[in-house]
Amino acid sequence: MHAQGYDWTFYDTRIGGSQAVHDKQLQLDLNTDFLKSEDGGSWSVGITGTPKQDAPHVRTSVILHVAVEKADSNGPKFLVCESHRENKSGSSAVYLNSKSWEMRETTLCMTPP
Repeated sequence: MHAQGYDWTFYDTRIGGSQAVHDKQLQLDLNTDFLKSEDGGSWSVGITGTPKQDAPHVRTSVILHVAVEKADSNGPKFLVCESHRENKSGSSAVYLNSKSWEMRETTLCMTPP
């Protein structure tokens, strides 16, 4: 990514925020919106990519890298990825479940827009 600019358009530690990255080479604006749950125990994130108006047609992908790092080498840890069909239309969600001493049990759910 060759960021022309990066900024938080909104940020509040109590509820979340929105940030924008402007990629000059790919002619793409990438927006991420973070939302904290009411109890403060979890986060949601939405990622949207918008090509610039005069951008050539290109296929762009977002790659999410997840790892269990700094986990106690003596304690239990795991990272499991599963795909489940959510409804009759065929859309599905991907669930990533992990466990480590520091993070306890954690679930990341990715759904299509």
